[in-house]
Amino acid sequence: MSEENQSKESNDENISSEEVSTGTNDIGQTPVVTKPQADPVFSASDVVSEAQNLSTVSAQEIPTIGVMPLISTVFLVFSILLGLSISGSSPAVSVDKSETSVQFPGLFGDGEEAKDGIAVVKVYGAIQTSSDGGMFSQQKGADAIVAKLKKLGKNDHVKAIVLRINTPGGTVGASQEIHSEIMKLRKMGKKVVVSMADVCASGGVYIAVAADKVLANRGTVTGSVGVVFSVQNLKELMEKLGVKANTVTSGKYKDIGSMWRDMRSDEKDLLQGIVDSTFDQFLTAVAEGRNLSKEEVKKWADGRIFNGDKALEYKLIDEVGTFEDSIKVAQKLAGLKEAHIIKDVVSPMDQFKVMFRNILNPLGFLQNTMVTSSSPLLYHYQPGRN
Repeated sequence: MSEENQSKESNDENISSEEVSTGTNDIGQTPVVTKPQADPVFSASDVVSEAQNLSTVSAQEIPTIGVMPLISTVFLVFSILLGLSISGSSPAVSVDKSETSVQFPGLFGDGEEAKDGIAVVKVYGAIQTSSDGGMFSQQKGADAIVAKLKKLGKNDHVKAIVLRINTPGGTVGASQEIHSEIMKLRKMGKKVVVSMADVCASGGVYIAVAADKVLANRGTVTGSVGVVFSVQNLKELMEKLGVKANTVTSGKYKDIGSMWRDMRSDEKDLLQGIVDSTFDQFLTAVAEGRNLSKEEVKKWADGRIFNGDKALEYKLIDEVGTFEDSIKVAQKLAGLKEAHIIKDVVSPMDQFKVMFRNILNPLGFLQNTMVTSSSPLLYHYQPGRN
C-alpha cells in the first residue's frame, strides 16, 4: 500500500473518532470540529451543597396522592369482594349434555355439602339480642343463632345438629327464642345434641334442655337454674356529689328500679311476682325437657352451680362426654353411616365484614362476654355481677 493511501486512512479514522458539529461558526464558513466532553467530576462540597438544596424543597413541590384515587381503589376492592361473595355463596350450577356433566360448586365449597351429615352450631358468650352495628357488621347474638338454626332446618342434608354451648347465660327472651327454635327443629325430624363446654349455666341450661340428648364434661360448670332482676341504687352517691334528678311519670310504677331513689316495698313485691313467674317458666322448660317433675327440679333449682358429675346425678344431662362423644351420639341418633360434618361456606364478603368490624372495634369481643342488653331480667350466672 502506498504512503499516500495510508495517510488518507489515518486521517479518516481521526475524523470518525471526533464529533463534527452540525452548526457553523459566526462567519458561516467551515463546520467546527469539536471533541466529546469528558464526564463531569463532583467534589465533596458539591454533593453537600446539592443535599442542602434538596432539603429545602417546599412541601407544596412534593407530589401527594389524591383523595379520588384512594376512593377508587377502595371501591374497586369492594366490588371484587362483592363479586367473589356472589360467586362463593351461589348454589351449585350443573349443565347436562348427553353423558357429560359440568359442575361449578361454590367458590370455597368442596362438594361435600351434598352428603347427609351433622351440623355444628356454637353458642358462645352471653346470650342476648344484639344490634348488627351497621353495614360492615354481621347479624350476631341470639338473632344470628336463630337464623342459623332456621337455615339448617331447611337443609335436607342436615340430619342432626350438635350445639356446642359455652355460656354463663343471658337475657330471658333471647334464651327462650333459641329454645323455641330447637323445638321446631325436633318437630321437623332433626336430631339435636348438646355438648356443654367450660360453662353452661342458667340460660345455657334453658337452651340445653330443648335437645334430644345432653352431654357435659365432668368439670363443666352448669346449673344456676333461676332468675335474677338486678338494678343499681346510686342515691347516696349522687347526694354526696350534689346531683339530683327530677322525674315526672304517668304512674307510680313507671320509674320502677330507678337508680336515683330507694325501691319501695310495693315495687319489690311487683318485681318479685315477675321473677317468680319467669322462674316457673324455667322450671317447666327443664322438667319437660328432661322428663322430670317440677318437684324433682326444685331440689337443685335454687341458683346453685354444680359440675358435670352432679348434673348426671340430678338427671340434667344424659351422660358425661366430650364434644367428640356428642358427635358420635348425634350420628347414632340420626342413623348416619359416618359422622360427616357439614360446614358453612363463608363468603369473602362476610370475611371482609368481620375483618373491617374488628379494625373499627378492636375491643368488640368484650361485648360477647358481658350482658349489655337493657333487660335486667336474666337467666344468668356471673359472680360479682349479679
